[in-house]
Amino acid sequence: MIIRRIFLCLLSALVGLFCFVMFEASATATRIENHLRIAQRPDTNNTTKLVLLDRARNVGQKSWAHPADWHPGVISGLSAVEGYGAVIDPENARSHMSASRTFAAKSVVLSPVQPSAWLRLADYAYFGFENSHCEATDCLENSWRSGPLIKDTQITCARLRLANELGLPFPARREELKILAQMSRKKVLRVCLADYPEDLFFALGQRQIWRLKHISDQSSPD
Repeated sequence: MIIRRIFLCLLSALVGLFCFVMFEASATATRIENHLRIAQRPDTNNTTKLVLLDRARNVGQKSWAHPADWHPGVISGLSAVEGYGAVIDPENARSHMSASRTFAAKSVVLSPVQPSAWLRLADYAYFGFENSHCEATDCLENSWRSGPLIKDTQITCARLRLANELGLPFPARREELKILAQMSRKKVLRVCLADYPEDLFFALGQRQIWRLKHISDQSSPD
């Protein structure tokens, strides 16, 4: 009887600790997302954006639960942070993209249901920054497969544009595109492109194509 009580007490403590760790990891992911959301606002100046991204990195990397080592939401969030850093800090864009790609690749290993992370990997692969998981077309398909019903306009339009650049058929079969699919392909792409400012949210796949292409060309051997 005593052994049973000790066992139940230990089990309860372990369950409580597990819940505490998971809560900390979820809270960390939320804080990263909030910093990133504020950073991408049009009225946020570039210096403040960089400060917010640094805070997001510190939140993810310095948490006592070390969620950056095992929590897919936190890891994907850090990938998004570095992806956006590539846009607002062009002098260090290659470093940001390398870190973003590493985080994205790690997050999809831990949890394949990561449509944004797969999209970033597809974007990077398309511009010559390959990963060990998939080529651009396959990464994009994984993004569709892991989140076909996403109603986020940014992700939907980013996937449409990348599919168009890759020469893939227009995915009218997708449930999330029932309304968009009623329009012609060109009109759909025009509608998607119309809502984005110059400072695109690269973390969700919105690319500064000329910038990435320029960096990719520089990294290619002569």
